[in-house]
Amino acid sequence: MKLSSWSRTRPDVFYFRTTSGREIDIILEDARGRCVAIEVKGTNNVNSRDAEGIKFFRDAMGDKFVRGLILYTGKGIIPFQKDIHAIPVSVLWA
Repeated sequence: MKLSSWSRTRPDVFYFRTTSGREIDIILEDARGRCVAIEVKGTNNVNSRDAEGIKFFRDAMGDKFVRGLILYTGKGIIPFQKDIHAIPVSVLWA
């Protein structure tokens, strides 16, 4: 949340959880309602199951969905779909 205060966009920061238990750790929403979904994983390995919550959110948001990111402790960018990628958390400070 502290980092978002430095952005020109000044996004609102939310947590997403459905009654059925689907959740996303961080949702960033701009003034026009466009959203970026971020999952944070404390593991070196991720797979397509780790993107399921983001896929659900993307389908629910439609055109308001911009991108989904999974931050993880491994190395390398992993594309799951055209708008959902896993990226090493270390890139935030690169």
